Amino acid sequence: MNQLALNFQPLPPNPYKTGTQCHRVYQRLLVGPLPLSELHRMGADTARIRQIRNELLKPQYDISWKYIREGETEYYIVRN
Repeated sequence: MNQLALNFQPLPPNPYKTGTQCHRVYQRLLVGPLPLSELHRMGADTARIRQIRNELLKPQYDISWKYIREGETEYYIVRN
C-alpha cells in the first residue's frame, strides 16, 4: 500500500481534455508509478510530467522519480 492510499484527501480530478497527452499521462499516474519507457510508448515525454506537476498538483502534491537502471526511471505522485 502506498502513502497516497493512506491519505484520505483525494487527488484532483483530471482536468485535461480527453485524448491529450496530459490527460493520458495523468490518468496513468493515478494508477501507480509510470516508467519512462511506458511514458515514451504513450507518445509523451517528461515535459508532460512537468506540466501536470506545475499546473495541477502543486503545492499539495508533487511528482517524484526513482532511478531503476541505466536509461529507466519511474515517476509517481507524492504528497508534499
